[in-house]
Amino acid sequence: MDIEKAVASLDLERKVRLLTGSALFALHPEPAIGLAALKVSDGPTGVRGAELRGGTIAALLPNATLLAQHWDLELAREVGSLLADEAAAQQVHVVLGPTINLHRTPLGGRLFEAYSEDPLLTGALATAYVRGLQAKGIAATPKHFVANESETERRTASSVVDEKTLREVYLLPFEMVVADAQPWAVMAAYNKVNGVAATDHAELVEGVLKGEWGFDGLLMSDWFATKSTAESANGGLDLVMPGPGGPWDDQLVAAVRAGEVTEATVDEHVRRLLRLAQRVGAFGEREWPSAPAPDSQERREQLRRFAARGMTVLTNSGVLPLDAPKVALIGRHAVDTVAQGGGSAGLRPPHVVSIADGLRSRLGDRVSVVDGVEVRTRYAAPAPGVLRDIRATTYDAAGEVLASQDVEIAELAAYGGWAQGAAAIEISGEVVLTEPARLLVGVRGFGAWTVDVAGERHEQRLAWADGIVEEALLKPPAWTAEADLSPGDRITATVREAAALVGLITQPVPAHRRRDRCRGAGRTRGRRRGRGRRAHRGTGDRGVRQDHAGAARRAGRAGGGSRGGQADRGRGERGDAGADAVARAGRRGAVGGAARSGGR
Repeated sequence: MDIEKAVASLDLERKVRLLTGSALFALHPEPAIGLAALKVSDGPTGVRGAELRGGTIAALLPNATLLAQHWDLELAREVGSLLADEAAAQQVHVVLGPTINLHRTPLGGRLFEAYSEDPLLTGALATAYVRGLQAKGIAATPKHFVANESETERRTASSVVDEKTLREVYLLPFEMVVADAQPWAVMAAYNKVNGVAATDHAELVEGVLKGEWGFDGLLMSDWFATKSTAESANGGLDLVMPGPGGPWDDQLVAAVRAGEVTEATVDEHVRRLLRLAQRVGAFGEREWPSAPAPDSQERREQLRRFAARGMTVLTNSGVLPLDAPKVALIGRHAVDTVAQGGGSAGLRPPHVVSIADGLRSRLGDRVSVVDGVEVRTRYAAPAPGVLRDIRATTYDAAGEVLASQDVEIAELAAYGGWAQGAAAIEISGEVVLTEPARLLVGVRGFGAWTVDVAGERHEQRLAWADGIVEEALLKPPAWTAEADLSPGDRITATVREAAALVGLITQPVPAHRRRDRCRGAGRTRGRRRGRGRRAHRGTGDRGVRQDHAGAARRAGRAGGGSRGGQADRGRGERGDAGADAVARAGRRGAVGGAARSGGR
C-alpha cells in the first residue's frame, strides 16, 4: 500500500472523515483506497469488544497491579500475546492498553488498571506487553498520555508538574515503551498538564512524543476527551474518539478553509492513521487465526498461574496451607466477590468463581459460609438465575421493531452497541420463583421509563445529569418498587431517550426496607399491602443486588406482633421463601474474585 498516493487521492472532506470514529469502537472505512473499518476494544484486563454490556464472552485477566507483582517481563509478554489472541478471535485490530499511569494514592479510581507506583517497573512491563500484542499484528495503545493519575475531576483537573518530575516520573514509562517496543498507537488523556489539555498539548505531543522520541504511530483521544478543533489538530492529535460527530468533522473542514489548520497537518494525521491500518492488516482481507476459547482448560490454567504467582504471603502463623477440620468464611464478598472494575476494565467472562466456591472446591464440606452485611451502594443487574427468558427489543419512532435479541443479562448499552439509535428499548424477563414472593423490582438508566409488573404500570423519568457520559454509564439513576410476584410473572420495561446503560432490577427486598416496614406495622402496613407495592426513586445508591435470606425470614417473623399479624406472618413467610430462592440464585451466580477470574 502506497500511503502517500492514498493520502493524495482523497479530498479534504474524506480525509477529515477518517479522523473521527464511526462508532463507539470503530473507525470509518474508505473503499476508494481499499481501507477496511478498523475495530478497537478496551483491553487493560481483557478484550471486551464492541458492546459495553452483554457482549462477546472473553477471558478476564487478573488486574494489572497483581500482574506487576510477578516482576516478570516474560509473563507481561505472555499477557500481551493472550490479549492478541482474544482480539483476533473478535476481529479487533487495536487493543486500548496497557494503562501505564502511576499509583499515586491507594484511593485512585483506576489504580487497579495500572501496574505500579514505580515508573521504571511500569515502563519495563508495558514494553513487554506491547511486544506480545504487536508480534501477532494487533496494535497496542499505551495510555493515558500524560499525568492522568487522578479520576477525581479528570476532565477538568490540571496536573501541575515541573519539568524534572514530569520527565523522570510521569513521562518515563511512555518514553521506555516508545523507545523499546514502538507502539502503533498511544492514547491522550482527559486532564490538562500545566493548564493545557492533553489532547491539545503541542509541547508534549509534537515536541516530546513525536519529536524527541520519534514516535511514528497514531495519537488518539480518550473517549469524548477532545473539546477543541484547531488547537487539537495543530497540537498533534491524530484521531478523535468516539464518533460519529465530535469537534472535528465539519468543524475541522471549516478550520482548514479558514486557514486555522493547514491541509498538510490533516495529511499528516491521515498518514499516521493509514500507517496504523497497514500495520494491523486493514487493507484488503486479513486472516484471523483461531485461538483457545476463553473457558478452555488452557486458558483456565494460564489465568490461574497469572493470578497465583503474583501473590506473596508476608507472614504465616501456621494457618497455611489450610488443613483445619473446619474453616469459617464470613462476609458478603465471599459469595458476591467482585471480579472486575467498571468502565474500560469491564467485560463478560465465561464464568466466575466466588471465594466461597473456590474454597469449597478445595475443602468441600469443611467450609462453613456465613453471609454478611450489604456491600453494594448501587443497584446491579439481576444475578444469573434470578430472571430467565430475558429479551431486549429496539423500536423506531413509529413503533416498528428494529431488532430483537435473547440476552443473558437484563441490561444493555443504549450507546455504542446494537441498540444505538433506537427510539425505544424494551427489556423483559420472567422471574424465577417456585412460589409467590415479594421482591424489589425496578429499572436503572437515564430516560423516560414505562414499567409493567404484577399487573400495574409505572411511568418514571430518570434524568441525565449534565449530559456526562460517564455518569450515564457508571452511575445510572434507579427507580424501584416492591411487588408481589408469582411464578411465571414477567417484568417488562420500555425506555425512551435512553443514554448509555439501561437495565432491570430484580432482587429480594433489602433488609433495611423490611425493617422499616416492620417498624411501621399495623395501619401503615395494611395500607402498603392494599397498594401492593412501595416505590423508591433515587440515584441508585440505596440498593444491593442480593440480601441475606436469614434477614428476610427475620423480617417476616417480626410482622407477627402487628395488628393482623397472623395473616401477615403467613404471607410474609411464603414471600420470604420465594425471596430466599432468588437470593440463592444470586449467590450461585455471584461474581468471582479478581485473583481467580476466568479460572478455577
